[in-house]
Amino acid sequence: MPFCLFSQQDKMKFPFNEVILSINKTPNYAEGQLGYLGFGAGINRRYRDQSSIGFVMGIHYNYSSQYLDGYQSSRAGYHSDITYTFHTISIPVTWRYKFGNDENIFFEVGGSFDIIPVYKKSYTYTTSYFLSPEISVGQFAKKTPGFNLSGNAGIGAILSIGQKEVLIKLEYKIGAANFGETYWPTQPIHDQFTRFTIGYLFNKGLRERLDDFFKEY
Repeated sequence: MPFCLFSQQDKMKFPFNEVILSINKTPNYAEGQLGYLGFGAGINRRYRDQSSIGFVMGIHYNYSSQYLDGYQSSRAGYHSDITYTFHTISIPVTWRYKFGNDENIFFEVGGSFDIIPVYKKSYTYTTSYFLSPEISVGQFAKKTPGFNLSGNAGIGAILSIGQKEVLIKLEYKIGAANFGETYWPTQPIHDQFTRFTIGYLFNKGLRERLDDFFKEY
C-alpha cells in the first residue's frame, strides 16, 4: 500500500506521522562470534490509529556490525579477525496491537524488505603451510550491495508528556540471508539485532503545519 493512501477520518498531505531513533546490539549467538552496537533512524506512517489493531509502514536506516574470530576458507589459507558491517535501508510493514486501559501498550509483529547498499567484510588472510612453506599475511576489505528479507517482533508503549506523545519500544529483528562462507562451513552470519527505539508521534498541530508547508511546494 503506497504512503499516499490515507483513511477517510484523517486525510493528510504529509504522509508520515511518526519519527524514530534507535540503538541496536547484535547478539553473541555463536562460538567465536561477537555482536557490536549499532544505530538507526526512520520515519513511519501509522494506519488505523484509532483502532486497537492497526499497522505501520515506514522507511528505516540501520547500521549493525559483528565480529568472527576466524575460519578456514580453503586449503590455501584462512580468514581471521573478520568484521561484518551492514548499512541497510528497510521498508517495514508491521502490525500493531494496542491494549491496556488506555491502549497505550502495544505488541508488534511484521517483516521488511531490506536493501543493503553497502555490506562490508574486513578480514586478515593468512596462507596455509600445506601448499607453501612461506606464510604470508594480508589485510583485505570487500564491499558489496545486497538484499534481504527480515522478520521482527517487539513490545512497546506510547507515553503522553503534556500534549505530546512519545513511543518507546524493544524489539528483535533477524534477516533471512546468511552472509557466512559457502565454500567452507562456518558459523551462519545473519544481520540480526535487539533494538531499542524512541519515537515522536506527530500531534495534530504539527501535522497541519507540515501539510501547509508541503502545499506550498
